[in-house]
Amino acid sequence: MVPAALYARVSTADQRDQGTSLDTQRDQGLLKAAALGWEVSPGRIILEDWTGKDLERPGLQRMLGWARSRAIQGIVIYTLDRLYRPENDGDEWRVFEVLQQFQDAGVEVAWVDPSIPSKGPLASIFTFLDAWRAGRERRAIVERTMRGRLEKARRGKVVSGAAACFGYRYEPKTSTLVAEEDEAKIVRLAFHLYTQERLSLINLADRLNRLGILPPRGGARWRASGLARMLRNEAYAGTLWQNRWRRGTGTKQPRRQMADILKPRAEQLPASVPSIVPREVFEAAQRRLAENLR
Repeated sequence: MVPAALYARVSTADQRDQGTSLDTQRDQGLLKAAALGWEVSPGRIILEDWTGKDLERPGLQRMLGWARSRAIQGIVIYTLDRLYRPENDGDEWRVFEVLQQFQDAGVEVAWVDPSIPSKGPLASIFTFLDAWRAGRERRAIVERTMRGRLEKARRGKVVSGAAACFGYRYEPKTSTLVAEEDEAKIVRLAFHLYTQERLSLINLADRLNRLGILPPRGGARWRASGLARMLRNEAYAGTLWQNRWRRGTGTKQPRRQMADILKPRAEQLPASVPSIVPREVFEAAQRRLAENLR
């Protein structure tokens, strides 16, 4: 039998909008492989939760590695949009980069979706059109998601993306932030040391490190730059500002290579959250930060 692999992918948006599941893709893919006389061992099944716009995602790179090492001769994929979803208009051709790598390695790609021809004079045309459709659907999903998040923010609710704030825990059922007291104590200590003991940011970082207090997100050490961002975060005084950034325009670079642009305050949306420090303490920190800049 032909040694083969099976690739399945979802993202949160895919599952919400289309009901696509990894189990469905896997089961249908195994049936397709059996019909072709291909053998897919359990170790050759990749189930990945990752955005389809990223061609450097780990599961896809692992599959390409099997192809280049001649470990497989066939690959089963549910539909073309499981392999690639273009981010921008004009990116549809990039799917051929991946397919060419499989072809160069002598690996045949089989689609569970019978509407995608893998051979014949029209195969490339149908593949391009399907990539275009996948990209259009992805952009529609992103637009609906952003529209929903914006409407939630306008109602004063906290959207999940804005909730990654040290000192708070996000409550998805109520779309609110709740103070995490253990972290909130660290925030209060940082504001006190900066505004009352008037430690510099560098000395403040050194004090927290010497006290053995762990920084946010599993970092190894507190740093002055991170503390400056913390002290400027108005959420600690009770106001979380959302809808703060917009993507740069006039380029089709991947988002990770682009600098986001801060919107004017009039376009940002406030949400009330539990305050961790008094407003006057927060304002005192802002005055000192401004003095340091001057």
